[in-house]
Amino acid sequence: AAASLNEQALHLKELVNVFRVREEDTQPA
Repeated sequence: AAASLNEQALHLKELVNVFRVREEDTQPA
């Protein structure tokens, strides 16, 4: 269970990073 939660947490962090990059790309420089 702990490993599963850790994997989910890492996956969520990756998704957050992707969304942050997308937001930065969509914002005018």
